[in-house]
Amino acid sequence: MPPSRPEWISIGMTYACLERNQGGFFVLYMRATEVEYTLRDRTIFSIQDLSIHKGDRIGLVGRNGEGKTLLLEYLMGKLEEKPNTDWWVEASLMEQLPTGKENGLSGGEKTLQQLDRMFEERTPLVFLDEPTNNLDWRQIENLEQKLVAEFSTYVIVSHDRAFLDRTCDKIWELEGGRLNSFDGNYTFYDETKKQQRLEKKKKYEKYVQEKKRLEERARKKNDQSKHMRKPPKRMGNSEWQLGKNKAASKQKKVERVSKTLERRIDRLEKVEKPFDWSQVKMTHQHAQSVARRTIASLRDESVYAGEKKLFDIPHAVIPTGAKLALIGGKRNREDDTYPIPDAREGLG
Repeated sequence: MPPSRPEWISIGMTYACLERNQGGFFVLYMRATEVEYTLRDRTIFSIQDLSIHKGDRIGLVGRNGEGKTLLLEYLMGKLEEKPNTDWWVEASLMEQLPTGKENGLSGGEKTLQQLDRMFEERTPLVFLDEPTNNLDWRQIENLEQKLVAEFSTYVIVSHDRAFLDRTCDKIWELEGGRLNSFDGNYTFYDETKKQQRLEKKKKYEKYVQEKKRLEERARKKNDQSKHMRKPPKRMGNSEWQLGKNKAASKQKKVERVSKTLERRIDRLEKVEKPFDWSQVKMTHQHAQSVARRTIASLRDESVYAGEKKLFDIPHAVIPTGAKLALIGGKRNREDDTYPIPDAREGLG
């Protein structure tokens, strides 16, 4: 169904572009149609149309390589492909920053600089590509609060599920070149996807079961037909010749049933087996098993960047098989270091 046609109405001394939808009128900020981008011989995305309205807080998700960053750049006209977009407000893009230091600034410092510029410009619509990269958890919490308080409309690309949960009420999923929309936060989207995967799995299992049942019936009918071509062991040739025509008639009936079953198999709606990402395993031919209980142990260590001390490690242990996250907050202003607590706590 094609999108509704926008309408212009006067509100006081200004004009607003409104789009009629099932729930009424919505202020339209941007619309794009025939959103397509091809790289070499691969179609990255092919989207019939998409719209952004005032108040949309959208999280754009998808696996690596699906083209999330390219979609933002495409909409903002930063690619060689000219987008077919209509804009009714000014928009800005906070691009994903490369890793590493630049002009003496860390990744976190560069990210904060870009965010400061974004909040200063305060365009009605903003696109943010991985805005939490290189930020510590306190900075992320501050960003969440400030973003929700100061902006009503934005699109965020992020792999941070908790961040998306707290800042977005709509999810766009880019998968296989298609854009799927979910009205809810990331948790709602995740639960919906799980239910969809479960339904696809059940549908596939039902298809396989029905196909096997029909194939088994067809096989039995084929075997039955083959045996009808030979006289029974206790029947003589003269008797077989007398009953041959009757047997041939029965054989044709059995063959017709077999052909009917084969046609039913061909007419079955084919259901592809759902891809299960949980079954994907990574192996490394040079990996070796570790028999020790610990991978590393540190005590009374300090880490420097040149002559500048970054942090102290009173005691840290990395057990074999542990899954650890390295986090940190603001510096201790008194000695300009990050004190690291005993890393044994909570590692069990």
